[in-house]
Amino acid sequence: KKWMDLFPDESFPNDTPDDKKKTLLARDLLQQMLHIDPAKRINVDQALQHPYVHIWFDASEVNAPPPPKYDHSLDEKKMSLQEWKRSIYDEVKNYVPRR
Repeated sequence: KKWMDLFPDESFPNDTPDDKKKTLLARDLLQQMLHIDPAKRINVDQALQHPYVHIWFDASEVNAPPPPKYDHSLDEKKMSLQEWKRSIYDEVKNYVPRR
């Protein structure tokens, strides 16, 4: 099958003329990443340099400090549905974004 058949334009947002370019770049990246022959397949470093990735690249995200280690203790608690709802509500209510 052709890449246009596997990944038709309808699979991507195409609301603006710029979206058409993004669709072509996305399809190109997919084609390079999904190549059957591993010797011809794009590697991670090459993929990160692909123009499609640069559309979405944000240096502040890449160079940001790592998130704090996840605390699994809440997952291991035995709570009723009401307690879970309250816990989630409190978490959302008290959320403070990191800067």
